[in-house]
Amino acid sequence: NRITKLIVHTTAGQRKADDAVSVMEYFLLSKKWSYGGYHHLIQNDGKVTQCYKDTKRTNGIGHAFCEEVIKSQFKSNFTNEMIHISWIGGADFIQGKNQMSKGQSITIVDIIKFYIKRYPGIKVYGHNQFANKSCPWFWVPKLMTELGLEKNRGLTNYNRYQSYKGAKYQKVAQQIAGGEYPLINI
Repeated sequence: NRITKLIVHTTAGQRKADDAVSVMEYFLLSKKWSYGGYHHLIQNDGKVTQCYKDTKRTNGIGHAFCEEVIKSQFKSNFTNEMIHISWIGGADFIQGKNQMSKGQSITIVDIIKFYIKRYPGIKVYGHNQFANKSCPWFWVPKLMTELGLEKNRGLTNYNRYQSYKGAKYQKVAQQIAGGEYPLINI
């Protein structure tokens, strides 16, 4: 498989209560999926758990509606060419509660840079560019611009989701890129 896209997510769970094992148990035992949603899970302390090899398809944005959007944007179903990373938390993104930790912010940037080195042509997106969701609670194209990585910025033209480019989503992306903490409330 040729890896062409990196998708950033949040688990929308409890940052301090959840860990990689509990997230995978949710996918495999509660939802009864054959495999989980993410290749990498970033815990509260910033440590990363690799759940799958890069070449394994996961359920990150694999449901029918998102696949429809992917096909309309890219004229193909590229879900086998995607890597999904997720920070654990984000249930309500309230400052000091389920918001991204400083360790998670640093790790997300590090993982993005790692995958750009591994796959130089990779494009980086947020889940909210493909679905009517707030996930990952910031606008990834803005983060990529702030990091000086425009060449790897994934852009979609699906107008229904342009609301996620709002000022707060832009500001959170700026804060992550600049290493600021704590992040603003959404």
